[in-house]
Amino acid sequence: MLKKIGLVVLVLSFCLAGVSVNAAGLTLGAGTVAGTTTLDLSGAVGSAITLGATTTTGAIGIGAALTTGAITLGNNSQTSATTIYGGGTGSASAVNAVNITGTLAGTTTGESHGLNVVTTGTTGAGGNLVGVNSVLTASGAAGLWESAVYGKVVQPAGQALAGGYISGGEFEVNNANTGAMNEMFPLVLDSNNAAASYHPTSAYIWVQDFGTAKMPNLFNITGATIGAGNMVQTAAKSGVVSTHSLRIQINGTAYYIPMSTTQTFN
Repeated sequence: MLKKIGLVVLVLSFCLAGVSVNAAGLTLGAGTVAGTTTLDLSGAVGSAITLGATTTTGAIGIGAALTTGAITLGNNSQTSATTIYGGGTGSASAVNAVNITGTLAGTTTGESHGLNVVTTGTTGAGGNLVGVNSVLTASGAAGLWESAVYGKVVQPAGQALAGGYISGGEFEVNNANTGAMNEMFPLVLDSNNAAASYHPTSAYIWVQDFGTAKMPNLFNITGATIGAGNMVQTAAKSGVVSTHSLRIQINGTAYYIPMSTTQTFN
């Protein structure tokens, strides 16, 4: 009889207080009221907690029913990496190995981010720092195109920004040091081809003009000072025979770069 009473008390304790294993630094639902779904996984420094280590199918949800509050993985004193693995099986439809969906509620009055990545570090001799690194290793020869990074802005009809602009990607180099302390390139394009030659239409930049309306300019440069030693300089050249011209915008003024269907410009 006493054994049965002890078993009942043990079961009730598990239901009301969860399961607590203090020696291992692991607590399952400790201190929760019966019927709730609170799950607290906390371990001592250096311990590991694994969710779904042997699971190959199904889904694991963290904060699936959460509508307010924050979900945090790791902390700002962490000295080791946080690794997220994803996978997918190819099919006729789009497949995402790791899917992140963000919703910014309300109307933004400042600069808001769907995905915010902030990295700090110190370079040493021969070292490099990269804020975001994307590497695509692709195989197969039946596809249409491959890209390591793809940026796209979808602007609904009738919602043009008043006095603003949209862009598929924006890069900025912000140097707080005075003087020309090092070379600065907001965008670097590297070509590394192990083949003997390139396809004849290959180029560092491919401009594709989709849609009904056509883009009026190839470049739009603002904030430039026209003069000797600057990016845009005043110069005159006579005797150049061109068959076409390429228009760019500099500080709101249209300029035309002469082009010719002959390499000798005559």
